[in-house]
Amino acid sequence: KFYEPDLRAKEVEEKSGDAVEWSDEVEFALDGLQRTAASAAMGARKGKKGKAADGKKMAPVSPSKSKLRLQSGRKLVALCSSRMHHSFIADDPSIRDSFLHGAQTMATAEYLDADISGPFAPTFALCSSLIVHSLVTQPAQSPWRPSRKDTETVFAILRDLLQSGLACLEKASASSSSSSKSGDGGLIGAAMAVKGACKMQNVHRELPSYCEEGLLPSLVSLLVLGRKLKAPETVEDSGEYDQMKECLLGSGLLHPLVGITEALLRRNNSSVGVRGPRGKVQDGWMLHQALRVLASATFLSEGNVRCIERSELPVLVLGMVESALANGGGGGLDADDGDCGGADDGKSDTGAAKECLHLLLNLTEISSGVCSVLRMEPLLARMDLSKGSDDKGSLNLVLGLLINCAEKDAGCRKRLSGLALPPEGRAFIEVLADLAFGGRKDGAILAAYASILLAFLATDQSLGLRQQVAGLLKGKRSEGGNLANHPLGPLITSLKEFLRFAKSFLTEKQSASLNNLVNNLLS
Repeated sequence: KFYEPDLRAKEVEEKSGDAVEWSDEVEFALDGLQRTAASAAMGARKGKKGKAADGKKMAPVSPSKSKLRLQSGRKLVALCSSRMHHSFIADDPSIRDSFLHGAQTMATAEYLDADISGPFAPTFALCSSLIVHSLVTQPAQSPWRPSRKDTETVFAILRDLLQSGLACLEKASASSSSSSKSGDGGLIGAAMAVKGACKMQNVHRELPSYCEEGLLPSLVSLLVLGRKLKAPETVEDSGEYDQMKECLLGSGLLHPLVGITEALLRRNNSSVGVRGPRGKVQDGWMLHQALRVLASATFLSEGNVRCIERSELPVLVLGMVESALANGGGGGLDADDGDCGGADDGKSDTGAAKECLHLLLNLTEISSGVCSVLRMEPLLARMDLSKGSDDKGSLNLVLGLLINCAEKDAGCRKRLSGLALPPEGRAFIEVLADLAFGGRKDGAILAAYASILLAFLATDQSLGLRQQVAGLLKGKRSEGGNLANHPLGPLITSLKEFLRFAKSFLTEKQSASLNNLVNNLLS
């Protein structure tokens, strides 16, 4: 019998050799970053220009060392991004620590400070963000589920990158307030910038075509957060999602994220330094992504909500919803905005406005303080509530928001009880009764939400609306025992039906609240 070589063993041996060579390249590139960092620290002890994290002065890096840093950073991105090498990371997960260390090094003030790194500072930030993006998103078939320790490291990197982006936005805002210039000056091509850092990276396909150089790392960071902080689809996803929300609270990342969102909302509402079309696309993309991340981060997360509730964000967010409705002529927010990633089609504010409503729902579900500062009358005045059957999506969100506010804030209940809606000037509670018992076959959730809100207003004894609501319900169908003769029978029936239907997805707190509401109506 002829000899047959073991080709499989040879392939394994070759792969093992390639993996060792690749791992050596990773450590060599990381060593290049560490050596230059050590040199800069030595300069700091000599009292030269710049400041280190410990408050000591830090020297500017020499051109030769800056180039070495840049080569090392780009090499790390290339080694992390190569699809051919993804299996090496899977075989040796500990190598991720080296990449994370490199990304964290390039996200420090020493690298991001233009006084120290010169014109290369934005490139270091971009390289850091691209490494994290590659680790988190590749391979797509079996994405990395980081440990708690690794999650904390990733969030620390993203926090520093977002903080740098916030500083860029604040600087641009200060300069625009002293200048009336408008347009798209200062924007660069995202694809060219990404390819300049690493030719293998294709992340630019998910980004706007043009953006401000100083904000590009923040855009990539928002992509990473959007990927990891999203509604879970599996049991494993659910565990990771809870871990992400928990780690987010202690990472300090919410501060720059909220700051960026507030800055973009103010810029969106500012009449000074009007943005050109490309700048508006960038701002709209960032705002949509930031709001989506915040909405996911605050879903049933009391800690994250408490970090946000005292900021200016809730009021600014509500203002954007009102603006979107005004620009849309009151036609609602149900435009299909898709995934907003990488598309430069000048999307309207409707997509971001829907994310605003999701965020406000999460905040008001937990925080009575947010409920007390929101004034919903201008929002309701801009909505055409008569179009309930055609615009159920946004109206359901608005009614959910009103339910949270009416449950927790007596001032909100009082204002809603006396509210008259344009154009006919109909009482708000009459419109609610129509929505709840108008017989719309395609609006069961809408009718249930309207019933719940109507019930909160009817059970507030200080408003004296019980008899008025009973009058609006005359002739409405009611079933079940003695409820047929109860003046609020139809309302009680509606709430009981909703409780039976929604039992599987209501929280214990929500179920208890609705049961108490039914008992108050019966009394």
